[in-house]
Amino acid sequence: MTALGPRNLSPVFFHEGRAVTIVTGKPNLRAVRPDDEPPAPKKPLTLIEAAEADDHLAELKAMRQILARALSAPNCPPRDMAALSRRQLEIGREIDALVAAAEREADVNHGATEAEAWDESAI
Repeated sequence: MTALGPRNLSPVFFHEGRAVTIVTGKPNLRAVRPDDEPPAPKKPLTLIEAAEADDHLAELKAMRQILARALSAPNCPPRDMAALSRRQLEIGREIDALVAAAEREADVNHGATEAEAWDESAI
């Protein structure tokens, strides 16, 4: 008789008279080797690419880059500096809010902290 294990289980089993298919797959994870290099950072999308991709966060980041270039340009008119810098700060706040919202949404623990020690007398 063979030992049961994940490799010996059938991908189809019966539960309450119905056939249920189990989708199994190996994760694409492996241990990091000492000679591994980190992946190259992705090139940010242009404003047009971000708009076409309907990626609001990438669109804001592209606008922030455009404003930073305009503010850094030696020929930027002083009369435009206040409006451009104000808009850049607003876009930065919008980006921070979107990133924070995405992190809250991705929080699998839903803000729960580490488990407390079990106290039998609390029951």
